[in-house]
Amino acid sequence: MHVPLRLEILTHRAGAAHRPTGSRGVAVAPSVAVTSSAPKDGFRAIGDALVWLYEAFERVRAANDSAWLPGSPAAGEIRAASGVTWKSDDVRNAWVDLMLPLASAGDHLMTLADVLRGSRGQFASYTLARGAVEAATKTWHLAEPGVDADERARRRANDRLASLQAQVWLLEGAGEDASKLRARIDAILNSARGHYAVKVAKGFGNPPFVGAKPPTEMELLRGVLGQASQGVDVGGTTYRLLSGVAHAAGYGLVQMIESMGPDARPGVAQGRVRQSSPIAAAHFLAVPVTYVEAANRVIDGYGWDSSAWTDPMVEALTVWRDHARQV
Repeated sequence: MHVPLRLEILTHRAGAAHRPTGSRGVAVAPSVAVTSSAPKDGFRAIGDALVWLYEAFERVRAANDSAWLPGSPAAGEIRAASGVTWKSDDVRNAWVDLMLPLASAGDHLMTLADVLRGSRGQFASYTLARGAVEAATKTWHLAEPGVDADERARRRANDRLASLQAQVWLLEGAGEDASKLRARIDAILNSARGHYAVKVAKGFGNPPFVGAKPPTEMELLRGVLGQASQGVDVGGTTYRLLSGVAHAAGYGLVQMIESMGPDARPGVAQGRVRQSSPIAAAHFLAVPVTYVEAANRVIDGYGWDSSAWTDPMVEALTVWRDHARQV
């Protein structure tokens, strides 16, 4: 049984500690000074906690050779596949494929840990955090408990369609032939016709899908963190916060700069990049939370023993929660 997560810390106004001193005339000094309102050990603590999470899950995965157990929900679902809409292989592949984004999330997790414990990467850490969250929420969605075999296979088909269409745009944009990929897309769509509504690609950024439109990354994060509560859109705010810095948007970058006072030049103020472990923990709390929630669904779906996972998971989340509460 997994310990329920408490996310009330995320209802803090994201970025409140980074409110810029002005919207114009802020310049980063040529020699950027990185300051911290907490000891460096704070960054090491939250970085180490990410390593605990990753290593704990990897121990469980390795002990089971990455395979679901007989009698597990995954095994039962594959046996129960109707074979009318989707074959048992489609359901099997859905359970196999959902492990790949979690592996990506783990890689982002470990790299973020390195950055947090290092001396550089104040801006880059947001890109790593966003990547970790996006990868983990994909596994979380594909491994959702309680959906039937056909629905899981449909979700996997939509994930494949999005991936294949992205490859088509990539190849054709480079002047290469993508006819084989287009044939694979058509094969998936044709097999779904008669069972689902089918939507073909409508320009760049709109891949084909079958059945209900796949949720966006922001919608998935809202699903993990909860819908808006007391007027605070936790998932949406978190995703916008990470994306603002990851995409080098002005509002995202400026929020990380604090004033160092006026400059001798008219209309110019000196600033410096500022970060602290409590602010990092508050901004990135979705990283360990989404990884834990995705890993929990895999462990449950594969029927693995979670005893080696629970204690380090709770300890890691506690470290992050306690740091985030200092904001």
